[in-house]
Amino acid sequence: MIESANNPFLTIDDLHAPTECSLCKGELKYIGLGEYECEKCQNVERDDYGKVRHYIENHRENRLVEVAKETGVPRHSVQRMLNEGRIQTSSSKYIQSE
Repeated sequence: MIESANNPFLTIDDLHAPTECSLCKGELKYIGLGEYECEKCQNVERDDYGKVRHYIENHRENRLVEVAKETGVPRHSVQRMLNEGRIQTSSSKYIQSE
């Protein structure tokens, strides 16, 4: 991922937003917090932020490496979400980075 000099923050392209439903190939509608719902079958797909957020909600305190491995989101993307303050645990402690 190349960081733009004008925009050091993650953009929608950096988050690998899904473009179609993985089940029925239907059109997706953004419903918030990194989640997209299929208009045909109501399946929920997630972009990288949604995957990380969902994983943290269900697995609380984890190391950055574990979050990246379990979600399939590159470590550098998870690290940027941390640096930008996009992700936290419910106890307001950040994921333990390496």
